[in-house]
This record gives sequence, structure tokens and C-alpha cells, in this order.
Amino acid sequence: MNKPNNFCVLPWIHLETSANGFARPCCIYSGHYKNSDNSNVSMKDNNITQAMNSYGARMIRKAFENNEKPDGCKLCWDIESAGGTSKRIESNNKYSDKFDSTIKPIYLDLKFGTTCNLKCRICSPWSSSKWLKDQKILDEDPNNPVLKVEHIYPKKDWSEQNNNFWNDFMNIVGNVEHFDFTGGEPMMIQKHKEVLKHCVEKGYSKYQTIHYNTNGTYYDKDFAKNVLSKFKFVDVMFSIDGIKGQFEYQRHPAKWEEVNRNIKLWQSHGFYTHVCCTVNVQNILYLDDMIYYCKDNNLPIYLNIMQAPEHFNIKSLPLHMKKEVDKMLNNVKVDNKQIKQIINFMYSENWWEDKDYTKGNIKYFITKNDELRNEKFATHFGEAAEYLEIYNV
Repeated sequence: MNKPNNFCVLPWIHLETSANGFARPCCIYSGHYKNSDNSNVSMKDNNITQAMNSYGARMIRKAFENNEKPDGCKLCWDIESAGGTSKRIESNNKYSDKFDSTIKPIYLDLKFGTTCNLKCRICSPWSSSKWLKDQKILDEDPNNPVLKVEHIYPKKDWSEQNNNFWNDFMNIVGNVEHFDFTGGEPMMIQKHKEVLKHCVEKGYSKYQTIHYNTNGTYYDKDFAKNVLSKFKFVDVMFSIDGIKGQFEYQRHPAKWEEVNRNIKLWQSHGFYTHVCCTVNVQNILYLDDMIYYCKDNNLPIYLNIMQAPEHFNIKSLPLHMKKEVDKMLNNVKVDNKQIKQIINFMYSENWWEDKDYTKGNIKYFITKNDELRNEKFATHFGEAAEYLEIYNV
């Protein structure tokens, strides 16, 4: 098959499963694979092989064969229009020699459910089961400025009792060259460890690479030493948005000393370890502490700019706070190309002044969750609390 200009290899070699149990061609695709009746392809009813051969998957492949631009791939088209290198282009470059027109799962991005032991401030029940109780209270609160019309909550774990999924995964796993495991909290899913142990026993692991995104609260010495160390390459990315008390506030009920110790234990195995810090309204004024911690502990850091919800997007900061953030970041003595991007993004819109609900939404969601968790934002983020006019002291 001659590959057209708009071609993307991913629908032939890749599948992403969401924490809520739906399938799509990649993690940045807008929407999910559809059945012929326009319902979402659910992993509760399908395995990997079935999802990759679903009606929606076939339609996406047909569109690419016809040199069309599927609407769900808009992010890639936008990046390319701006002169950037999209996931489509990166994937084509990386996997072009693997493509032979057959449907073969070479690269899998698997979220096994919302099972998680933390209820991070930036998260929701659609990624963490621990959030569900608090979310129900928020959704019933008449003072909630963004009340949901329908209360439809995700189930905790679509994969747990899904033998169809796990049996198929075990059968096709020898084809896979790279795994992304995120969550939820992937280290809590025991069955995936059994699949990886199977890869070791069959000798597949010598040719396979793994990426984890974990909250750092779990360390399994036996799994790390006797299973993961047998793979070609393993990288473990820790989701950390601050240090010490600020970390514990943002990633309740995790304990900083435990996570800090676990990071060092994971590092002791020689895995590539790094940090994903989600930059948001609550932590941005203290980002220098996070950057220096990572530098001191040999942890490359990725600064992930939070997009939604709006009230935690850094475009929502008041202008005088943005100026303090700008000054702080420009004084950071660590070379990080993302710092300039963060500053530019922060200044690109002024939602504190331009959207009359922004200030109230920030205050509501911080103080209401403080009430539910018996915490106080100002205790750990005193200067930010002043700027954001949060006085729950």
C-alpha cells in the first residue's frame, strides 16, 4: 500500500484504552472508536483484537487510506499547521518499517480502570476511584457553580473481571514492542503484572519497552527485580506537583516521605526515572522548588500545563500574581526550555478579569475540597492564597 500524505500508521499498530473503558486510536484522538450504531466501543464488551477490528477502527483506517483528515485527529492537524511535529508524524517516523497493512498491536497504551488510592486536587472520578465520594458531594451542593445536569459516574475497574480482555492480551502480547501503563494507578492492577511475567517467561521482554506513569506510593521490590528488570528498557514517570506539605495537600492522602523513599528505590534498579509535574493555579508560584528538587535528585522533569478545568488553568491567575510567577521562573537557575512556554501560555489570556466567574470558581473548588478533607490551602500556599483571595483560615 502506498501511504498518502495524510496517512497515520497508528490505527494499524496501536490501541489506547481509557480509564473509563473505551477504545480509540491514540491518546490525543478526540472521541472514541464507534460501533455501527454510533455507540462507543467499550472494552467491557471487547478485547484488544476486537477493538482494533471494530467498525470505528475500520472507518478510521479507510479514511487514512483515502488521504482524508479524520475530525478526531484535529490536534495533530493543528500542530502541523503551526509548523510543529505531531504525534502522527512522530509515529510514522518511528513505526514506518513495521507497517505491512496488517492489523497488529505493536504499541499499546493501556489504562485498566480508575482504580487509585489518591484523590489529587487536579483529578476527578473519571481518572481516580478515590475521588468518587467527594465528587458526589460536590455535585449535590447547590452552591457548586458548575453543577452537572446528569450524574453519570464511571465504574472503578472495567478490566478486573474481564477474562475476555486478559486472555486476548496474553495471546497477543508477544507482538507488542512498547507498553504505556497509566491510570488510575497502574501499580495497583495485579493482573497486568501477570502478563508481564508471562513476557519474561516467553522471552518477549528482551525486545519490549515499558513506560509507567505512577503516583509513587507503590514500590514492589520483587516485581521490579524479577520482572521489570528483564525488559529491554523501563521508564518510570512519577506524578508529583510539589514537595513536602505542598505535595501532600495536592495528592491527598499520599505521604511525602514515603513517595520520596519509593522514588529512590525505583531508581536503585537502573530504570529511567523522571517526573511529570502538572502546572496549575495552586502550585505554579512554587514551581522553582519542584524544579530544584528534580535537579538535586537526578530526575528530569516534564512540566505539564493543565488545560481543564478552567479554574485551575494558569490563564485564570490574576495579573499581579502572573507577574510574580514570571519573576520567579526567570530567576530559576536550571535550563528548562518549557519555562518560557509556561510564561507565554500564562499571559496568552487573562481569564481572572475577562471571565466574571473565574475568581469565584477558583475559590469554591479550593475551599470546598478543603472542607471535605479538613485541610487549608493557605497553610501550605500562603502567598498564593493572598493573591487568589482565599482566606479560609
